[in-house]
Amino acid sequence: MRRSAWLTAVVAGIGLLAACAPSPATGSAPAEPGFPVTISHAKGSATVGHRPRRVVVLGSADAQIASALDLPVVAAVRSPSSADGNWPGLAKPLPAAVLTLDALNPRLEAVAAAAPDLILATSAQPAYGAVYDKLAAMAPVITYRHGLLQDDGDELVTMIGQAAGEEARARELVASSHAAIEAVKRELPGLAGRKVAFGQYTGGKTYLAASDHALSVRLLGQLGLRVPEQLSALAGQAEGYAASLGMVTPSAENLGVLDSADLALISTYGSGAREEFTRIPLVAKSSLAARGRLNLINQDLATTLLTPTPATTGYLLEQLKPLLAKAVS
Repeated sequence: MRRSAWLTAVVAGIGLLAACAPSPATGSAPAEPGFPVTISHAKGSATVGHRPRRVVVLGSADAQIASALDLPVVAAVRSPSSADGNWPGLAKPLPAAVLTLDALNPRLEAVAAAAPDLILATSAQPAYGAVYDKLAAMAPVITYRHGLLQDDGDELVTMIGQAAGEEARARELVASSHAAIEAVKRELPGLAGRKVAFGQYTGGKTYLAASDHALSVRLLGQLGLRVPEQLSALAGQAEGYAASLGMVTPSAENLGVLDSADLALISTYGSGAREEFTRIPLVAKSSLAARGRLNLINQDLATTLLTPTPATTGYLLEQLKPLLAKAVS
């Protein structure tokens, strides 16, 4: 069975020995104010001995946060959906010479060749988590605190800011994110209490965010939007990894639930998926479609909304504002 590109990733076997990796660089520089600093995360903890000078990023949110904090990135995973390999919402694009790593399949020799003194993996795909010990033999690794795609964006920015010695800049980024959200709320006061459905159709299944376990629901909630009661009622029926992300998978016969929303933001993934989704009877005949409020959004917006952080708030609001205005028109 095909699975959503959001909800799973290829777990690749890596045969490299940890002995091939260089020794951690945490003790190689003189002590600096604020260092060493120890960061606790889901896989243990990482002690960073000095302000990082060579940062490797292994996930999309890691790249976005590192760019926003202006960290010295020397190697990063490429986005498979963009021509230049950059992820959407970057404060400034990373150069091609830095975008040398595969987002799904770890090449430990390439990570080691970058000689990192800090590795950011808070949003790295599961294949990188499977080789965490080998990565940690190279340099301190900062991974997610609670679970993959489950950490609050403010918390991720704060954690990475602490590890990189950029706590003040991280606080400014979080504050500016909150201010931008408040500005949109003032601009579109009619959003308060409106109902929104966000999700993706792929492999013959529709995945919809149904509870505040979904980071997208939390961000949209900050704007005053809510998940329809008919949709949130399905959350108790969800199982597996989708459930941990606050997602549900209603059948085609139950997609009438979309009409309980004032606005839908749906992406489609895979060859022919867009046409397939829009031909589903309860989608094609929905009042949302008739009123022009069924928005088929692109993958860049969808994947960034799935894992929002203060580093991408500006990008998300810029993309979402014209769509959200439909909910109050």
